[in-house]
Amino acid sequence: MLRRLFDGLAAQVSGRPALTVAAVLVLSAVFAGFAGQAVTEDGVAVDNELSAAAERISAEFGEAQTVLQIVVSAQDGRDVRRVDALDYGLRLEDALDDSDLADTLIDDARQPAVASFLGGAQMGAQMAGLDVADLDDGQLLDLQDAAFEQVPPDVAELFDGLVGSGDAPTTGLILVFQDTTGLATEQARLDQQRELIEVVETVEVPDGLSVQPFSFGLLLTEGDIGPEVGRLFGTALVIILVVLGFVYWLRPGTLPRRRIARRTAADVGLTLLVIVLAVVWMQGLGVLLGPDYLGWISYFSPQTQIVPILIVGLGVDFAIHLLARYRTEVGRGGSPVAGFATSMRTVGLTLLLVTAATAIGFLTNLASPVDFLATLGVLAALGIASAFVLTLTLLPAIRVTLDRRAERRGRLPRRALDAQQDATLPRVIGRTAWLAERAPVPTLLVALLLAGVGGYGFTQLDSQFDLTDFVPEDEPLLETYTTIESQFGGGFEETTEVLLTGDLATPAAERELDAAIARADAIDDVEPFGADPDAVLEVTTGADGDPVGRISLRTSAGQSGALALEQALTDAFAPLEQVGVEATATSQQIIQANIGQDIEESQIVSLLIALGAAMALLVVHFSVAVRRPMVGMLTVLPVGLVLAMTFGTMAVTGIPLNPVTATLAALSIGIGVPFTIHVTSRFLEERRRPYDGRETALRRTVSQTGGALAGSALTTAVGFGILTTSTLLPFEQLGYVIVYAIAFSLFAAVLVLPSMLALWDRRDRRRHGPSATAVIDPGRAEFPAGV
Repeated sequence: MLRRLFDGLAAQVSGRPALTVAAVLVLSAVFAGFAGQAVTEDGVAVDNELSAAAERISAEFGEAQTVLQIVVSAQDGRDVRRVDALDYGLRLEDALDDSDLADTLIDDARQPAVASFLGGAQMGAQMAGLDVADLDDGQLLDLQDAAFEQVPPDVAELFDGLVGSGDAPTTGLILVFQDTTGLATEQARLDQQRELIEVVETVEVPDGLSVQPFSFGLLLTEGDIGPEVGRLFGTALVIILVVLGFVYWLRPGTLPRRRIARRTAADVGLTLLVIVLAVVWMQGLGVLLGPDYLGWISYFSPQTQIVPILIVGLGVDFAIHLLARYRTEVGRGGSPVAGFATSMRTVGLTLLLVTAATAIGFLTNLASPVDFLATLGVLAALGIASAFVLTLTLLPAIRVTLDRRAERRGRLPRRALDAQQDATLPRVIGRTAWLAERAPVPTLLVALLLAGVGGYGFTQLDSQFDLTDFVPEDEPLLETYTTIESQFGGGFEETTEVLLTGDLATPAAERELDAAIARADAIDDVEPFGADPDAVLEVTTGADGDPVGRISLRTSAGQSGALALEQALTDAFAPLEQVGVEATATSQQIIQANIGQDIEESQIVSLLIALGAAMALLVVHFSVAVRRPMVGMLTVLPVGLVLAMTFGTMAVTGIPLNPVTATLAALSIGIGVPFTIHVTSRFLEERRRPYDGRETALRRTVSQTGGALAGSALTTAVGFGILTTSTLLPFEQLGYVIVYAIAFSLFAAVLVLPSMLALWDRRDRRRHGPSATAVIDPGRAEFPAGV
């Protein structure tokens, strides 16, 4: 049935090429129209209980305040605790009081509007009636120490935390607290902070000091990764076009260079057209599946902009393999129509399997706890499917039309196309077949050892999720964030909230709540608040009419201690369950730490699902096509080696599992399975030739298909390798991971799989005798022949 389907498609495309091209262009115009409606949402959404709790808190209570952290640094290397820094802080407070934003500043008994790292010296000078201008740096330090001795320990600890590390610290923090009551959106709160920064920038900074305002919200929204992704996509496209020129270049001496260049340019241009239109189709289909239409996936995000690069790297292989087989058939004397029909019947079916296996790999991302990864998986699957359809329609429609015209004029370069099979790369790759011919068992034992080492490396991988990884490394605020992390333990924006739901109004609930708040006050990473419930507790009526409570705690656990803090708070509030109150502790750090843990725990399951689905697909196919289900299993097994070796290399090079590198399962299926399918399919084709023995079949398979795979690996590695130049850390790491996977996929397809096929072939011939290869008869069997 599939063979008839592909024969019919080949007849349609070659018989009505103009209609085919017109239909593709009309569809492309329609998809381009939808693509123009694409909406990109900032941020990294996650879907779990903790994020749902955070969203409910935000919806019910909003954000009561924001904190602008102003990093004051001594550029001259001196101690930042000095008179000119104190003078700057006082002038800053005056500017804030005189500004239009004065009413937005929080100022009550428990929360000052401004907290400075020199607040102790400021209080000491005021208490002693001293003028700051009359102080020297030594007196300032004495006033600071004296003030700390007169205030409660928790207040002294707060001010001390605003001073950077070291005996002579060069950095200090000034905190400005703004009331955000009534501001319904995050964007409105950030806009208010930006207005505050404009006031800060009007205050003159003394020589030798630098000032950098910072907030985490601004960090995540200031950096636009769109231009970065556009640069990566454009660079990858240009480099791949150059590599394609090398791959498509005909053997010198068989044709005048001008004609070689013209044909090469035509094939490169056709491949480029397929890739560009595949991106357009993907974007249009993504809009149709998005919230504005079918609602099956989320809006695009800055992170999903990497999908076009994935399409460039993976989709270009389709054109390479189809044109390689087409050139072979035409070079051996076939007409353009017949050559395309044979290519469609063989390579076309192989590419269908490749597309299905790759899509399955990417669709495993639907189980990811990170929303954009699920959307990315669907978009990548759509893009690969689009590239497949365009490769089998638009590309041959134009190529066959051009070659039929050349054939009528007697200018079809058959000898040049046939001579490509004797190129250097296939001959070099073909020499590796002796391992499968002479030493298959030792080769497989080495592969098994490498898989074991790689599997051990997987157990040593770290998993992490940090929103700042998606900020370009050249963003100035990122350097400020690094300073806050190293000097102040992450700063003073960290707030952990506890969502309370249930019957909060009973006397028993109130008693247990007071006790739980007292226990929370005693946790190490919770900043002291005196166990006063009024200081941290808010209760309101929720949108559903039931009471809902929020406990806001200033914490300092960071992401490294977030899981321990979550557990400690969970234990502190656990007794509330006995009186009908449910408590959920959440914060940005807790959510990120849990996502990292979820990624690690779900990775093995995702890998097993992806490999199992790909294996099931190929087992069914080869059972129907050649009645050899074992061939399907053998074709997928080397991909397990690819995964193990890639994970092991990640561990050695210090690349962690994060939401982006966790797509490795999908990418390894998308890269490794196509490689092995092509090798298996070509081996089955060569195996049925009556004049070929097993060794000849292996040698021809490795030389012909292996050469094409090496060219494919080169273009894919170069395309994805450009990601290593990204200023976005996850994309940079993904670039290295993909290059690892490509190299190991080529190794597995050219060295490991042929050894497995050699042993299987030996066993199959003993079992079935002369009929072992007769079942694979092109006249009555449906199977892909590869390239």
